[in-house]
Amino acid sequence: MLKPLKNKVLLNEFVGEKQTRSLLLLDKPNKEKIYMVVGLGLLQDGEDCLDDIALGDLVMIEKFCGTHINYDGLDYIVINRDLIAGIIKESGND
Repeated sequence: MLKPLKNKVLLNEFVGEKQTRSLLLLDKPNKEKIYMVVGLGLLQDGEDCLDDIALGDLVMIEKFCGTHINYDGLDYIVINRDLIAGIIKESGND
């Protein structure tokens, strides 16, 4: 099990599609990559340090950032929270 520390976020590349009420996200080659948050770092007191990011959120990150690792045959990226460029959300869920 991978668990990021402090202000780190664990991501894996989002592949496939996700249907929401107002948005259909498709994996498209040669386009910007979309990642899914699969782990959040914790502050020393045990509180999530990422109030605005939740497990399962789809995010876009800056290019060429983070530490790329392979664990149990899966590829992950560990990045600092401030390298997340944006969260992809459904309309009306600001």
